[in-house]
Amino acid sequence: MMYTIIDNIGNPHYVPFNSDDDVLLYLRTSYIHFIMSILSSDPIVVYRPNGYILAYIKTSDGSQTVKSMSDWLGH
Repeated sequence: MMYTIIDNIGNPHYVPFNSDDDVLLYLRTSYIHFIMSILSSDPIVVYRPNGYILAYIKTSDGSQTVKSMSDWLGH
């Protein structure tokens, strides 16, 4: 499945992963590769293949705010 990772200046990166857990595990240590500008404190945003946001990643420390599908579907 193709996930979209938006770096901290807004550029999309399309990366294949098998699951939400796989992409989150990868980004725990590799989020630094998606920091394109040290002048921007904007988060890295990860989108699921279905277009819904999976997580926001804080560029200062890599902390992840994970969103479940129920957050978007109102359940």
